[in-house]
Formats: sequence, C-alpha cells, structure tokens
Amino acid sequence: MSLTDQFALANNETFKSKVRTATIIAANQISADTTQPTWNYSYANEVIKNPNGGWIDGMTFQVVANPAITEGSSDSDIQFTINSNFEKVAKAYVGYVPQIEE
Repeated sequence: MSLTDQFALANNETFKSKVRTATIIAANQISADTTQPTWNYSYANEVIKNPNGGWIDGMTFQVVANPAITEGSSDSDIQFTINSNFEKVAKAYVGYVPQIEE
C-alpha cells in the first residue's frame, strides 16, 4: 500500500471506528491489569474517558503504518496491531523519553 493509500485508510471513518473500538478494548484490558507501567494507565484512562478524543488519530496512523494492514484486514489483525503498539503510543502520549546512560 502506498503512503497515499495509508493516509486515505487512516482517514476512512469505517476503519477509524474499528481502530477506536479495538483501542477501547485494549484500554479496558490494560486498566484491569495491576502490573502495567504508569504511561499505559494514563493513556488507557484517556481512551476510556474520551472515546472520541484526539488520541484516535495517533493510534490509527500507527495501525496503518503496519504494511500488513489494509481496508480488508480482519478485526483480529487490527486488534493485534493495536495491542502491539499500545505501549509505544502511550509513551508518546505522556511524553516519555528514556534516560540514556553515557
């Protein structure tokens, strides 16, 4: 899929609805897990509190960046991709920058 196709898919309302729903599912699972890092909880709380919020674009573009994802991808493929990217997006959401030892 070309970059233009990825952009179009990320802006497709039906696709975004799938991403939104799958992200809410992931956020609910993370919120119930007492072993998650703080950034995951912060992002999961935002997703749960604000299901139509600005976070949807960031997650959608992460999903379409996966070359295996297309408009015809199964719900389980989309869910897997979200689960795989949740922590990365959560870290970006809270502005996490790792400390690099010199």
